[in-house]
Amino acid sequence: MRCYERTYDHAMPEHLKGGHYGFPLLVQLGEDEWMLLTEAAVHGHYGASHLVVDANNGRHLRTAFAPDQFTSVQAQLPFTTPWRVMIIGTLETLVASSLTTHLSAPSIIEDVSWITPGRAAWSWYAEGDTCGDMKTQRQHVDFAAEMGWEYSVVDGGWEGVLNVPELIAYVKQRGVGIWLWTHYKGLATEALLEEKLALWASWGAVGIKVDFFDSDNQQTIQIYDAIAESAARHRSWSISMALRSPAASIEPGHMS
Repeated sequence: MRCYERTYDHAMPEHLKGGHYGFPLLVQLGEDEWMLLTEAAVHGHYGASHLVVDANNGRHLRTAFAPDQFTSVQAQLPFTTPWRVMIIGTLETLVASSLTTHLSAPSIIEDVSWITPGRAAWSWYAEGDTCGDMKTQRQHVDFAAEMGWEYSVVDGGWEGVLNVPELIAYVKQRGVGIWLWTHYKGLATEALLEEKLALWASWGAVGIKVDFFDSDNQQTIQIYDAIAESAARHRSWSISMALRSPAASIEPGHMS
């Protein structure tokens, strides 16, 4: 199962032999000593990396490209690879660490005033496939407004069914922003990306939720980058829900 939307696997090193895992990897080294292996500054000039565990020794790991990276990485010189990061300390140290942020490039967006984190009502989680139903979506907008939440997410099934401009006119009276779901394939070309984000921005949508990438190879990360750049141009805050390879955590034991 290639998915980062599940709970982490807990295992002893010997149980990982021959396995292929995505970052991050959390290792317990002692009573209150932990090590986090992860990446920073991942970009489409290179793609994400994974961890492959030796078939004979679960304590020996090496980095590798994503399992669906079937071609060589294509890059122009000069270029840099993502950082491979190791953070060691207590769980408190790991949680408080800003190392990955500092290793990543600074934002190129000068005006970030329109990027506003917040809470959202999400009808799909509560009621499943109801995103084409105007009555249900209005109910969730009303709920978000009542709770003081900033957003409501219109998930899969709305395209070609729900009158989004009508819903957005409704939400504006209640101080709630609308996010729209889309499959990444609907944004996979420059023409589709610009056409849809320009249209949705003209409606007044404030963000997009992009789903089902199923990969973190170089080509997919390039699509990530393109979506982020286009969202910045159209001032649509974007979040990507990527289904990728399983991560793991390791119980006490030393890794080499």
